Amino acid sequence: MGFFNSFIKELLDEGCTVDIAANEADSKVPECYRQWGCKVYGISCQRSPVRKENLDAIRQIRKIVKDNHYNLVHCHTPIAAMCTRLACRPLQKNGIKVFYTAHGFHFYKGAPKLNWLVYYPIEMICSYMTDVLITINKEDYNLAKQKFHAGKVEYVPGVGIDTGKFGGTQADREKKREELGIPADAVLLLSVGELNKNKNHGMVIRALAKLNDNRIHYAIAGKGPLKESY
Repeated sequence: MGFFNSFIKELLDEGCTVDIAANEADSKVPECYRQWGCKVYGISCQRSPVRKENLDAIRQIRKIVKDNHYNLVHCHTPIAAMCTRLACRPLQKNGIKVFYTAHGFHFYKGAPKLNWLVYYPIEMICSYMTDVLITINKEDYNLAKQKFHAGKVEYVPGVGIDTGKFGGTQADREKKREELGIPADAVLLLSVGELNKNKNHGMVIRALAKLNDNRIHYAIAGKGPLKESY
C-alpha cells in the first residue's frame, strides 16, 4: 500500500474523498491514510482465487460501495480486482466507474500453463466489467487491446524508478561489507522486498539455518510488519 502515497495525497489535495478497502492480515495499511481522513475498511479478500473468503469479500465490497455512493472504484492485484469488479457489476448501471490497474498479468509469454488456465479466464471475463484497464507494460497492453473487452485500455510505462538516476552509481564493495560486518570472502545473498509473509524471506532464513554454513550471510532490504521477527 505504500506506493499509493503520492497518488492518494494528490487526489485529496484536489478535494476528492478517498477511502480504502483491504485485507490487513498480511500487511497493515499505512497509518498516514487514516491521519489524512481516509476511511479504511477491512475485507476478507485472499490472494488465492479458490478461497471461500473471496465470496464474503464480494459482498463486503458491494455494501461498502453501495453505502458510500462512490463515483469511482480503483482496484489492484488480480483477485482483489476480480472481487471488486464482480461486486460493482450491478452498481455500474447507476453510473459508478471501475478502473483496474494490472501490475503485470500472471500470464505472459513463457508463464506456466496453470497461470494461463487460472488467471487468463478470470481477467478476460472481468474485463467486461471494467471501464478502464490500465497496464504497465507493452505485452499486457497489446494482449488486453486484442483479447479483452474493457471500455478503455490504457498504457502507463511502469510504476518503478528512473534507472538513469542510478546508472552511474559507484559502490565500494569492501567498504560496504565492512560497514555491515560481513567478511570480505563471505557469500552474501540479498533479498529486496517488503517484509511480509508473501515475500517468503522467512523461507530463505529457515533454509539457510538448515545449511548451517557460516560462510553464507543474508541481507534483506525492505520494511514491513515482520521486521522484528526476522
